[in-house]
Amino acid sequence: MTELPPSATVLLLLYSGIVFINVTLFGILYFKKRTHYHRAFLFVWLSTLTMLFMQGVLPQSQIGIISGFSFCYLISISLAHCLSLLTGMKCGWPNFFIGIGIGYGLSLVFHFLGMGFTLVALPTTLGVVLPLTCMSVQTIRHKWKELTFSGKGLTLSCIILVLHALDFPFLRDKPEFVVTGFTIAIFVVFSLSIFSLSTMEEILAKQDARIKSELDLARAIQQNILPKSLYLPGYEIECYMKSADEVGGDYYDVYLNASHSWLLIGDVVGHGLSSGLIMFMVQSIIKSVLKTNEAISPKELNFLANQILSDNLKRLNADKFLTMSIASIRFNPQSRQFVVNGSHENMYIYRNQKHEVEVIPIHDFPFGLGYPVGFDYPEINLSEIRENTFELEPNDLLFVGTDGVINASKEGDYMKGIFGEDRLKEFILRHGKAPLPLFKHSLLSHLDAFTQSVYYDDMSFLMLRPLG
Repeated sequence: MTELPPSATVLLLLYSGIVFINVTLFGILYFKKRTHYHRAFLFVWLSTLTMLFMQGVLPQSQIGIISGFSFCYLISISLAHCLSLLTGMKCGWPNFFIGIGIGYGLSLVFHFLGMGFTLVALPTTLGVVLPLTCMSVQTIRHKWKELTFSGKGLTLSCIILVLHALDFPFLRDKPEFVVTGFTIAIFVVFSLSIFSLSTMEEILAKQDARIKSELDLARAIQQNILPKSLYLPGYEIECYMKSADEVGGDYYDVYLNASHSWLLIGDVVGHGLSSGLIMFMVQSIIKSVLKTNEAISPKELNFLANQILSDNLKRLNADKFLTMSIASIRFNPQSRQFVVNGSHENMYIYRNQKHEVEVIPIHDFPFGLGYPVGFDYPEINLSEIRENTFELEPNDLLFVGTDGVINASKEGDYMKGIFGEDRLKEFILRHGKAPLPLFKHSLLSHLDAFTQSVYYDDMSFLMLRPLG
């Protein structure tokens, strides 16, 4: 076969430089972003670099040149994959691999039969362009109107690449067309450089918009499920929740039935969408149990909720089980007697007459709700679970919050310390006589000043005070 003429050397270097720049660029982007979109486009340019290398090292014989060109199949299949990601259409990988296998096999047969370059190269060429041809045609037929300018530019660049590849059997062995071939190739890689980058950014922007829309919906659902204001006859009550992410894992509610009232507050381990989903699950479980069994005790409620929740979490097949700390507080508004059970942060009662803060620990479930009963942890018998009982006098204040309150970091840096239980008790003691709206406003202002408004965990609390 004829060697490349010297006049093509500059064009070859330019072509190689463009390819190398794109390998470097998309390599850096993939290293930073680690998305499968960046990986797909990086593979396009790595495939192009591989093809250049193989064409340079393989013997410049008839079958050597064709073998080097066969590596263009990697470019074709990777660009077809990129179009698949862009349009959402499936790419028939098995059939395409069979196509290149048959094509290259026929080229070997024709070579050993002594046929000319065009007939030997044609089957391999058809196998090479098959994936990209099919995906480009499908894209134009079914998705063209939906594509953006960048998407259409990428698709047209792929079509030009296919047409350029198809001239290989007819022009590669003719020296007078080498410069023209490299000129077209440079145009193709330059076009792909522009549209592959802009298309990838559009795909990621579309994905981010979809995720944001889903998170907005989840946040709206959570905000509507959690009561914005609470009502209990005979009591002044205030609540607050602040999520560290778009969706939080904290939960609070008040439930009234004929004989008893319930205060519920909980905190799913972690925060974000997964914790929010567990929170929704817990809310549904507890409401269902209370609807069907009004006479249930707090420990029975948590025991049953734990069995249902742990069963659901097992089905998720997660590496670790998300648990929930919860305080279930049942009380009779007339007697003002409270019965509490759960696994949660301490509760605090400001005793108005004594002007002191009483601490009530809540750790009846050592692993929290949702731990896998009978799997990795010992099973807890209902008879072994205890309940705490207390009463509130007029003008006493009950405060119960999630760990986002006491674990709030100083100036947003845990190395500088946390808000802590002692600071919270001191605050309750100092503001225990204040009206609850003022108490809540002062606590939030105090926390914002302490953290400089930087929160790494969801934060919720409930406050309750008997009237009269």
